[in-house]
Amino acid sequence: MHGTEISRLERACRQPRVSTMAKVARGLGMTAAQLLEGVDSPELLEARAKIRAEAKAKARAEGESETGAQAEGETRAEADTEA
Repeated sequence: MHGTEISRLERACRQPRVSTMAKVARGLGMTAAQLLEGVDSPELLEARAKIRAEAKAKARAEGESETGAQAEGETRAEADTEA
């Protein structure tokens, strides 16, 4: 991120997008949820909920791909045992 953009965020001259908040959080060594912790404005509460929902969806998708691979492996193992 450019220094000018960071300065505008610090001075509250801009409303950052969720992706921008995630970049700032990574740069600070924390999650976006941690960055927003304790902030209660309606916009940030909405952004925090969106970040959590995206994280849950990503975790679910990763879990489904692992589960699918495990199920495929189990099916192959069952087929090998039957043969």
